[in-house]
Amino acid sequence: MECHMNLAIEKDVELLEKTHALDEVNRDLEDVKLEYVALSRELKDVKSYNRDMLQLKNRIIRQLTEQLTALELERAARVNQLESVKFLSSRTSVKGTAESQSDFTVFTGTFYSEVDRLRDELQAYRLQNNFLNSEILQLNLLRNDGDVREEYFKMKCLEWEAKYYAIQSKYMVLLSEPTKIDSCTSAAQVLQDAIRDTSSPDYMCLDKVLNSDTRYNLYGFSSTSACRSYSLLQGAYFASQRSDEIIGTIKEKDRGVESWISKWDSYIASLGNQNIQQSAVLKDLLRSGIPFFHRSRIWKGCVELHVKRLRDTKPKNYYEELLASARHGLVTDIVSKQIEIDLLRTLPHNRHFENANSDGIPKLRRILLAYSQHNQRVGYCQGMNRMVAIALLFMNEEEAFWALVVTVEILMAPDYYSRDLIGAQVDQLVLKELLFEKIPRLHAHFEAHEVDVSLFTFNWMLCVFIDCVPIETYLSIWDSFLYEGGKVLFRFALAMLKMAEEDCLKANDSLAISKVLRNYVESLSDYRRLSQIAFNELNPFPRRAIANKRDQYATVVKTEVDRINERRATYKMLDVRL
Repeated sequence: MECHMNLAIEKDVELLEKTHALDEVNRDLEDVKLEYVALSRELKDVKSYNRDMLQLKNRIIRQLTEQLTALELERAARVNQLESVKFLSSRTSVKGTAESQSDFTVFTGTFYSEVDRLRDELQAYRLQNNFLNSEILQLNLLRNDGDVREEYFKMKCLEWEAKYYAIQSKYMVLLSEPTKIDSCTSAAQVLQDAIRDTSSPDYMCLDKVLNSDTRYNLYGFSSTSACRSYSLLQGAYFASQRSDEIIGTIKEKDRGVESWISKWDSYIASLGNQNIQQSAVLKDLLRSGIPFFHRSRIWKGCVELHVKRLRDTKPKNYYEELLASARHGLVTDIVSKQIEIDLLRTLPHNRHFENANSDGIPKLRRILLAYSQHNQRVGYCQGMNRMVAIALLFMNEEEAFWALVVTVEILMAPDYYSRDLIGAQVDQLVLKELLFEKIPRLHAHFEAHEVDVSLFTFNWMLCVFIDCVPIETYLSIWDSFLYEGGKVLFRFALAMLKMAEEDCLKANDSLAISKVLRNYVESLSDYRRLSQIAFNELNPFPRRAIANKRDQYATVVKTEVDRINERRATYKMLDVRL
């Protein structure tokens, strides 16, 4: 009995210690938050100071311009007056009367006095102009200094936000399973480790402004709401993912990034108001990814490049006609019900699609219903909703409709989204053969442990990697996909498998391999390395070879699907007779 009492007392003491440790964690987190708020306020002050300086500079420039204009006008008037004097002088010399000569002498004396006065004023204006020019130069220097300070404070704010999410992740792990912490390691020590981890140099290169509403990122995806409906461990995962996103994907200045943005700026400038045309330069740029601020125009241009011929065969109000047909009930109940079911499943953590009142939901519904009228053979297939939602982040409603048309009917293989998903099945067989050719060790490892890679890659390719990898990664994949088509999906799928190869080879059973592969892909944010493997290390990757493999497996898959359909029909007939 006494032993049990001592054990209970020890547990109470241990619980009390952990409670104190968690209180210390909370206090440290509050300190981090307060420091972040202070930095944010200082950044706002810097912005306000810059804005005031710019307004002052503009006022000075405007006043100087007005003064110079007035001086030029006055000078022109004096020149005209001087010409008049010369003319009168010539006339006076001809007449030669004493009275006229006297009047002229008085007039010229007054005139030259006025000229001397104007010369003095002109000299004064020149001195004032030099002074104002020096002031403008000083203001520009202050502005540049303010810009530098602003960039510095942006970086510091991002550093602290990244640290905050990293610490939050460790804190949630601590809350969820405090008993798993080693007895010799205090909760405070765990937190100190987290803080020390966030002091790595990677955190010092963050330098892009986040959205003013920190609950959402640049594309409207929630950074915190996903944690609320999950366990603490899952919340820790989301917080950690947010920290990685700040470090890895919301930075603008990194080695080579300025050069990359400069190349895109040069391309956009050379493009002018013209439509996008196919070129090797554009292809290389797209494979490197598109900067956020150019993505909308380039995506629209790629869609127009593929769909122009088809659009020219349709009426100008074709999309409105499809919507009218859908409103009149020409869409089948099965299709419309499935669309309604999938609307709120599309991007539940994006502010544009998170609930029934979100602005993107009605647009998404109309596009999917219109497409089911446009292509009644396909109708609607799960996965289309996500592709349309991503297109709506960068396009208007009708442009997103045509983006769906391009994806389903031009970029992807035939029958990819048909009822039997024949095209998707064919591509999985092609991918397995390419895996055997390009990454033989991993293929043999999968075969030895009876891992069917299509359990992962089928959804990757069907949804064009949406929700399978981090946001920035799949948007960069879409950059090249909208230009080159479905062939790049093989490249990226194999590149992901190649990057995860070493970790997968260390796993010794199918469950472990599946877990490693899933976790690796879900956190894959290094697009630069991914594209390097996809477009360089996996070469050669001839389009004709892909087409031949597709033709070969298409016959096999269609035969198998026909056989299955015949069996289904036979079973239905038997059921009817019974």
